[in-house]
Amino acid sequence: MVRRDSLVLTPDPWQIKEENFPRLGTPEDQLRYCLNYAVLAPSSRNTQPWLFRMREGCVELFADRTRRMPQLDPDGRWMVMSCGAALFHLRTALRHYGFAPRVRTFPDLEEVNLLSRVSPGASYEPTTQDHRLFQAITKRGTHRASFDDRPVPDAELDQLRAAVLAEGAVAHMVTNPEERHGLTQLIEEGQRWQAEQHALQQELAVWAEEMRPQRDPPATRWGAWKERRQDEEPVRRVRRRDIEQAPVLVVLTSDRDNAVEWLQMGQAVDHLLLQAADYGLHASFLNAPLEVQALRTQVAHMLGTSRYPHIILRLGYAHHADHTARRPVSARMLPDTDSPSGFDPHA
Repeated sequence: MVRRDSLVLTPDPWQIKEENFPRLGTPEDQLRYCLNYAVLAPSSRNTQPWLFRMREGCVELFADRTRRMPQLDPDGRWMVMSCGAALFHLRTALRHYGFAPRVRTFPDLEEVNLLSRVSPGASYEPTTQDHRLFQAITKRGTHRASFDDRPVPDAELDQLRAAVLAEGAVAHMVTNPEERHGLTQLIEEGQRWQAEQHALQQELAVWAEEMRPQRDPPATRWGAWKERRQDEEPVRRVRRRDIEQAPVLVVLTSDRDNAVEWLQMGQAVDHLLLQAADYGLHASFLNAPLEVQALRTQVAHMLGTSRYPHIILRLGYAHHADHTARRPVSARMLPDTDSPSGFDPHA
């Protein structure tokens, strides 16, 4: 008999094996196994702000406010978008394994941090595209260096736009030289502003230490950062040449600016990233100007849109991308009697 925890515990979630899916297990076992793919989703500053709870044949996705960064993310926008990415990873895994997932977002206003409730749904015949997106989960990573000197074909850009649109968002491909120059300037301005904010730097340093083995108090971790990296800033700056050299700059926008749209946006960017990884494209985030409200407004103005910009990416071909450490599913599960307190999703 297979032990239940062997279906869940993975010392390194990136080492998840497709062949270990419990095809003869219970529906709950199968749903739990798919969560191993959900935790591989990208998240803002790798905060991984998601929690899961199994209940009555479904899995509930909660935002974990203890992993929100108050200086960087005062309204929880990045936190909710990160959870949206985990939701799309989960949907992708379920489709690959032959289920048509049923998803209800914000299903219970009494549970203010409950973002979605997902059940496996009916049997489903996966398409070739379903399988390709699933295989892209372990291919996807963040590429922080320069890209290969190859243009991205228009046909692939069209498919990336379609992937974002399928999740209710819009992808603006910034190809005009004047627009690219203007966006690059805003990115640099955002990075400079962040580098001057001591409280923000301290917060980022604490989070940079978070994945290290020790669990010292925040003040101690800030001291450890300063001692080890006196010549560095916690705010990682992307070099101008790496921005300008990127074959594609993309800005994702939504119609409104509330938690419902943020969850949708997280799914949209994740769909784009998986589709891109399937093409051999990799990405990195350039969100600094979207973390400063005045600059965020300028990004929208530059695009000539009244929509709300949420994500800026640079895309291109590269030989590899980095995988950042992930907490296993067992560390992200809530007992079925617990739920985190939170915020108003419709504020």
